[in-house]
Amino acid sequence: MERFKYPVRGHHILDGKILYEMNVWAFREEVALVQHEPKLHSGIIRENIAMGVPNEDTSSVSEDDIIQA
Repeated sequence: MERFKYPVRGHHILDGKILYEMNVWAFREEVALVQHEPKLHSGIIRENIAMGVPNEDTSSVSEDDIIQA
């Protein structure tokens, strides 16, 4: 679906159109990708959780935030 690779067999069809016949840039403007695998980055867990905090201040991440995550 990301259009980085072509399928080996068959087609991806979206709204009745073959995906690989659509303009790739127009397609990417309309579609969002949500990864299914969580990824941890280097650093401590507190820093990984703080990535979701708007100001990314690790001191604002409480122990409760870490436990909930």
